Amino acid sequence: MSEKVNVLLVGEAGPDVGSLRAQLDSLGYALELVPAGDQAIEAVETERPDLVIIDATAPDVDPYELAWRVKELTRDESVPVMFACLRNDLRAEVDARDAGADDCFPKPIDTDALAARIRLLLRNRELEQSLRRQHRESESLTRELVLARQALDRELDFASRIQRSLLPETFPRLERFQFAASLRSSGAVSGDFYDIYRLDETHYGFYVADAIGHGVPAALLTIFVKKGLETRDITADGYRLLPPDEVLTRLNRDILAQRLSGNPFLTLFYAILDVQTGMLSYASGGHPPAICLGADGSVRPLLSEGALIGIFESDFSTGRLALAPGDMVALYTDGIEQAQSASGKPGLDAFLEYLRAWDTRGAPEDSRDAFTRHVRDAFTALLREDSPIARRDDVTILVLRMLG
Repeated sequence: MSEKVNVLLVGEAGPDVGSLRAQLDSLGYALELVPAGDQAIEAVETERPDLVIIDATAPDVDPYELAWRVKELTRDESVPVMFACLRNDLRAEVDARDAGADDCFPKPIDTDALAARIRLLLRNRELEQSLRRQHRESESLTRELVLARQALDRELDFASRIQRSLLPETFPRLERFQFAASLRSSGAVSGDFYDIYRLDETHYGFYVADAIGHGVPAALLTIFVKKGLETRDITADGYRLLPPDEVLTRLNRDILAQRLSGNPFLTLFYAILDVQTGMLSYASGGHPPAICLGADGSVRPLLSEGALIGIFESDFSTGRLALAPGDMVALYTDGIEQAQSASGKPGLDAFLEYLRAWDTRGAPEDSRDAFTRHVRDAFTALLREDSPIARRDDVTILVLRMLG
């Protein structure tokens, strides 16, 4: 190792310097001797030594200015600087340290002691250079991560805009019924989804889905549901609307057949409304039951049998409910159960209580818009931004109201 170390010795070639030179030669270093500061600076700029030793007693050298300039020139290389000064010259040692010198030793010095001090400085230099390399690598990695995060954010924003575009922009305006809905995602994209659409002249289908998990995989599964949900059979004579249990059975089989990576699954509550008769048929695939708030004050969960969708083959059942004027049916995802009102009431209970507080007698002439605002206000009140639980999960509500 010593043969590869280039040492620059700065000072007059007098007896003391000669003695120091002889010691350095005996240690096997590649030694260059220059008598003055300007020559030393030139040597540092052109040859980049591994160590600079300045004889602070030399008459043609300003050792402190030289030490400062050497440290500035070799900041990135961490070249150590040593001072050789007179024994017991404490002032020289203090000034040397202030100028940036790494070590100060008295003349004369034992050769073994000098070699040990040089080895220590060179080891420290290696450590400092290693830390600098790691720092540069860390900065480079940080820049790459920032660029990757920016690219990911752009992709997530694009995915979010695609997903939002798949939500219904407007709801059907029906003579005897009204829909209202809100969705809040815990991230850029959502595992929650809902849809409302016309099946034929007298039937409308609607659902709320919750893909288990968050982020892009869950969002992609909701898009698969949006595009893959079968609601009718086309026959030679026309078509047949599929009952809710058969809709979920086919969706479940389709997802299983895809053999998707990671075995994603979801819950879904699907319903069909007959706008002529007011009959609601529904089925659940592991989803929390919808709640019917009757105009008579009753609270009825809409129960049906069915497992999570996308896990295994399962049978589903269809339930039916005849709606009456003033009845409301609330579909929701389980994220609302984690929320709570300002008074501390659990989220679902608070939401249903808020819905029940709707009073058409106090509503303006266009009660449809007022009801939509009422539902959204309830949603906003439960998912306050200052609530620590507000962003832990995606949350969706969809409400059907039969007009009085």
